[in-house]
Amino acid sequence: MREKIAALYRYSKTNNVPLLGSTNTADFWATYVSNYAVYDRFFRDRFLNWFYWLSFSDDEEIADIYTDFVEAVQAHIAINQRRYSELYRVHVLASNAYDIVNNYDLTESHSTSRSESGNNTSGAREDSTSGTATDGARSDSATTNAGAQTTTETNQIEGFNSSDFADADKKTVAAGAHSDSTSVSKGAQINTNSTTVNKGAQTDSHSLTESETINITRKGNIGVQTPADVIGGHIKLWTEFDFYKMIFDEIAKNYLILFED
Repeated sequence: MREKIAALYRYSKTNNVPLLGSTNTADFWATYVSNYAVYDRFFRDRFLNWFYWLSFSDDEEIADIYTDFVEAVQAHIAINQRRYSELYRVHVLASNAYDIVNNYDLTESHSTSRSESGNNTSGAREDSTSGTATDGARSDSATTNAGAQTTTETNQIEGFNSSDFADADKKTVAAGAHSDSTSVSKGAQINTNSTTVNKGAQTDSHSLTESETINITRKGNIGVQTPADVIGGHIKLWTEFDFYKMIFDEIAKNYLILFED
């Protein structure tokens, strides 16, 4: 059993699903899925009278044929995904990403930057010297003791007929014992001295910044190619290379057959 692409296209439109399937998540296929109405119309117009054909049984419904066709296409996309992804990068390349005249464009940039910064901080300092000298109460005492004293005075006289002296009269004076005491008291004495020196916080800062930037740009055309050669390559690329047309042609080559009605 076989079915025309036109019929499969009508089935996909009726069910509002992409003709070629939507399970692959690569960037290039996500673009197809988001715009499948446009791409499916292009695919249908290009292969309108072609058939998707396999050894289906006679009772195959178009839904079954569509499902098998989508699975075949998705298998082809998965197998060629890496190759298609690399080609897609060229397809979406911005026009200002390359120069169509110069094939040599080199920019060198060298930048050196050095920065030094230091901060030394000495905290606030207080030097303090304090002293207290205490002399306790003091008492100086002196005592002079004199014992009892007896003083005797005797007067002697020489007799007229003798050369020896004899006591004429005698006087005895007695003085009792006595004590002389002297006492000097000095109260407690406190001598206090205190010295305080305050030095505020000190901060020393230094900073050094150096910067050097060198930019070198070289561009032009190297080799034997002339600017006309480069422009010709640009024209050929965008004239002959059509990313989705390439994929659709490969799908048709692998899965479609053109029958004569």
